[in-house]
Amino acid sequence: MAKSTQPEFIREKILDCGQVIIYRCIDSNTRQVLGYKNTFDMDSCGQLFFNLDGRFAEKYPSDLFPVKFFFYRKGKPFYISAKGLAVKILRRVLPNEPAQKSIRAKINLIEFNELNQAKKNYSFLSYFSFLSFH
Repeated sequence: MAKSTQPEFIREKILDCGQVIIYRCIDSNTRQVLGYKNTFDMDSCGQLFFNLDGRFAEKYPSDLFPVKFFFYRKGKPFYISAKGLAVKILRRVLPNEPAQKSIRAKINLIEFNELNQAKKNYSFLSYFSFLSFH
């Protein structure tokens, strides 16, 4: 049985973008911008890690909240939107450094959108089903 390359493709595209706008979802219609980040980490399980702004930590005491991501880079022929669940954590990047307040986010739903002259919009699953049949 061949291993799926879908996670590697998405990981590569997310890291290729290098920029993300993070939204905190308040309810189904309302979202609040948490920030624009151009530095983030992604582990082998697909979880994203962002440094947490101290003002956010003081203003919003909840440790678990829904988020929406918008990954893009000017000049790239695609963008990625994703939804997931985030949790505030203390993260130690290097063993001898103090722990930093961070956000760890697990992506539950992801959509890859390709921009071209025809303005086609492919969802992540339909894009790979198209590739598997051609």
